[in-house]
Amino acid sequence: MAINGSQVNAERKWKWLSFGAPKGSGKSSFGMTAPGKKLVLQYDLGASTFPPGMDPNEFWVQTYPDNDAKGMHVGIGTERWTKSKEIYAKVITDLDAIVEAFKANEATITLHDGSTVPLPDTLILDGLVRLDTIIVDGFCAMNNITDPSEAMDARGKAGGGTQKFWGRRLSNMNRLFSLVVSLPCHVGLITWEDVKSSIDATGNISVTSKDPDIGGRLNVWGPGLMDASLYHYGMGGKFYVRTQPTQEIQRVGLRNAYGLEPVIDVTIDPAGKLPLPWNRVFDRAAGKVVK
Repeated sequence: MAINGSQVNAERKWKWLSFGAPKGSGKSSFGMTAPGKKLVLQYDLGASTFPPGMDPNEFWVQTYPDNDAKGMHVGIGTERWTKSKEIYAKVITDLDAIVEAFKANEATITLHDGSTVPLPDTLILDGLVRLDTIIVDGFCAMNNITDPSEAMDARGKAGGGTQKFWGRRLSNMNRLFSLVVSLPCHVGLITWEDVKSSIDATGNISVTSKDPDIGGRLNVWGPGLMDASLYHYGMGGKFYVRTQPTQEIQRVGLRNAYGLEPVIDVTIDPAGKLPLPWNRVFDRAAGKVVK
């Protein structure tokens, strides 16, 4: 549906990428303050937490524990481990169910384990690093290999299909991103930071870049698929979101949002007097007055 330019940000279903340190940067807490009913696909193995002032009844969390121990019983005394497609199948089944439910405008979604959740106002994919691992392991299992370097080419030569393997994985991740970003709801993708550093002649180490850790080329391409790419960090007991790039942190910004502060304080107010962290960023981006 065509939208007049004056209404683009006011009616936008925001698609954002949050990245930062694995722990203590406030990425997940920020996402949990997004509007309405929230469906969280928790790929990380840690438990979800709900920020102060948020109603737990507004959250539905689907986890993906690794219960397939077969790999530990194969290749004892060697570095080889078998891969499992068990979790991969669950992940793909759930994503497909979500997409189809939105297409059919269903009131509820039935996930792989039979649990039923309402059609969400906000969908959060938390843990893109593990999601990438799940996809790679699933591809390995389907091709009966233990590592991408063993992928065969059309002639059956081991290792000859490695480049094709990674190309297929990139294509599938791109397709997955395109599907969820196209959904008519707010969508948040959460991942760690990929930190690169250099060392000079005297042994001093300095950080050269901090990118979202999505996997390979997607570290560069991923932010461009989203309305917003945000860098999160904590300092002195408070939490912040960077909305403008620096020399080290280049892959941040908000599309069609001008005049935003380069850094926004998104510390949760336990008293509930300040706007929620998500609103402090995206209401500003939509041109609303945020005090």
